[in-house]
Amino acid sequence: MLRLRKRSKDFAKEEEGSLLVFSVVVFMTFFAAAGMGVDFIRHELYRAELQNSLDRGLLAATAFSQNEDPAKVVEDFIVQSHKWDSTNGKPKVTVKRTPADKSWFDEAVAERTIEATAQVQFNTQFLKLLGISSMGVNVASNATQSRKSVEVAIVLDISLSMDGNDKASGKEKYYGMQTAANNFINDILTPETMDATAITLVPFAGTVNPGDFQQHMNLTATSLPSWVDNDLVGFPVCPEFQTSDFDTDAADKISMTDAYTIQPWFKMYNSFPGSTGMVRWGNCPEAAGGIVAYSNSADDLTGAINSLPMYGGTGIDMAMKWALYALSPNARTTAAKIIKDKGLEDNFKGWPLNYDDPGAEKYIVFLTDGEITNLSSIKSSLLEGTVADLEDRDGFENNEEKQEVIDHITSHIGEDGRLADYWASPNADFHLNGTNYSRDRMNIVGGSGNINFDGEHKNGYIRGAQRNRWNQSAALQHVENVCGYMKADSGNGTPRVRVFTIGFNIPGLDDPDFVAPASASDATNDTRAAFVLDYCATYQGDRYLATSATLERAFDDIAAKINTLRLTN
Repeated sequence: MLRLRKRSKDFAKEEEGSLLVFSVVVFMTFFAAAGMGVDFIRHELYRAELQNSLDRGLLAATAFSQNEDPAKVVEDFIVQSHKWDSTNGKPKVTVKRTPADKSWFDEAVAERTIEATAQVQFNTQFLKLLGISSMGVNVASNATQSRKSVEVAIVLDISLSMDGNDKASGKEKYYGMQTAANNFINDILTPETMDATAITLVPFAGTVNPGDFQQHMNLTATSLPSWVDNDLVGFPVCPEFQTSDFDTDAADKISMTDAYTIQPWFKMYNSFPGSTGMVRWGNCPEAAGGIVAYSNSADDLTGAINSLPMYGGTGIDMAMKWALYALSPNARTTAAKIIKDKGLEDNFKGWPLNYDDPGAEKYIVFLTDGEITNLSSIKSSLLEGTVADLEDRDGFENNEEKQEVIDHITSHIGEDGRLADYWASPNADFHLNGTNYSRDRMNIVGGSGNINFDGEHKNGYIRGAQRNRWNQSAALQHVENVCGYMKADSGNGTPRVRVFTIGFNIPGLDDPDFVAPASASDATNDTRAAFVLDYCATYQGDRYLATSATLERAFDDIAAKINTLRLTN
């Protein structure tokens, strides 16, 4: 008995093997901790993957192009993303959508919002040894896709040079412009976007025909010959602005109540019908070349583009002012009348929206193939059949002889107001600013030259008929003022209007060493076009140089930018 008691005491004091016991305990502790860590890591990876699947599902479900039930779309995204995991079962998904009624599926819905949760029990591998067989995974997300109101003005050059070929491709620039612009319109106006998108087409040559705005303007015929009816039926109507109309504080204003003088119908060049057959007489576009305002009809807009004629001159300053006005809140009263006439009050009530409206995007897409020109006009006295402004020169011995010239001119004015019969007379050469124009390029703005009428050759001047409203330098300053106004902060950290510019087949601008002038005053004859394209483009990536081969790509890129910016998530 004593021996047994002694052995027990000795065993209690024995230290051999105690480290092994301690090691087993420590190992089991580390094993359990590592196992817990593995489960926790797997749980977090699963949660992150489920969260990503839910987020992607919500973005897909709120897309305006998505017509499936949003709950089904979200569930499908999650199930498809977790095919590899068959141990945890299918997550339980709850979806709340706004709007909750059937208007969710309307093409005109302006905003879609989804709030969703996904829940699932995650089965453990190691923690179950501690009695924890599963862990809950709960994720939540929300997504909103809103359709911004988009106002676009497309400004297209329809000057005579557009009748020529692109040297690189041999294709007519006119047709290339039509195809690219039409594709752009079809990209912007889709069934999903047309109810929140208004496009204004602004064609321009020497000046701009107000088109849809005309009937709402106070236009006078003070510069028209007396034989033109005051109702201006069949007469191309292009209001003449003053230099002050291009001041910064007036850049986006065009009065519908002030009296504007209408530019007389005259031509600078006799190039019609041109190689396309679409060149027309004069500098002021006729009705087919007028503004089409606030339209969401792709058919109407593309039809108008396909019918655009071409005219003389490149009045970029006039075009930019009209485009800005069409997007300006200052046009709202007139726009409401045009919008009502087109039956679009439900779509565009209160448009154009304010520059700083967070729900509005305003864009101008501008295309030209050349440099800006002066704005020339003529004095009414010549067309009215008086000689008050004509100076005595060799060949005109007295007022009676000058009157004879005027009578001959006015006797050849057709019912449509054209002087073409006279200015296409044989052997009639005129000089304008030192430049000789042969008879196939007659102009009526005056100068020295040879006049042949009634079989008698006359040498002399017809002076005082030209009214040069402003020269290229002044016109370029107008552009700088208008584009500077558009680029200025709207009040919410964005420009009033974002402008994309496209230089179409303009040589030299693609030279990597070429630097555009910083201001209108720095521009020269060779850099005026570059200044307009570079200065008016809002951002560096908004200026495009294109040929017939790349023009569609440029328009496609601009359309992609607009369509991306119109959607927010």
